[in-house]
Amino acid sequence: MKRLFFALPLNNNAVRSLKPVYDHLKRFSSYLKLVEPENYHITLKFLGDTDKGTADRLKEKIELKDNNFKEVHVTVKGLGVFPDIKRPGVIWSGLICGESILNVKDFIENISSECGFEEDRRKFHPHLTLARVRKGKRTEKDLVEYIINNSDTEYKNTILRKAVLFESKLTPAGPVYSELACMNLN
Repeated sequence: MKRLFFALPLNNNAVRSLKPVYDHLKRFSSYLKLVEPENYHITLKFLGDTDKGTADRLKEKIELKDNNFKEVHVTVKGLGVFPDIKRPGVIWSGLICGESILNVKDFIENISSECGFEEDRRKFHPHLTLARVRKGKRTEKDLVEYIINNSDTEYKNTILRKAVLFESKLTPAGPVYSELACMNLN
């Protein structure tokens, strides 16, 4: 079984624009599990444990697609949390995306459904997960103020040019992502 997900990886320019945020969040690493910048991505669909045959069908569907999907224009803007600022579990950066991301997301949902995965009924909220609060830990006032003070900060306008089927291997040092297949966006 392979642990799979579809995502739009963030390009190097956008990753660099978030370096000051990453560096600031590192100050709170005693209770935050930071996402390494090279792993920043917009999750389109999390599939979870997937058998080899299904993984091969997904790879084939994404690689054989006659690509008429447009590149995704993204503005990386603001910091926020899930579920709320009083009890944050996830720290994220917001994204303002063009409509093309919805076309890519719909395609991913369709090919996943064709391979037996349930359609995601939740409203899609594109974001970049930057860190997770460790279970049972509380956030410090300084971190909460930093998030609030940067809730509207614009970090980067960028263009994302590929959708990727990733395998995620969980390790004690954090997840390791491997690209299994990709679809270029024009």
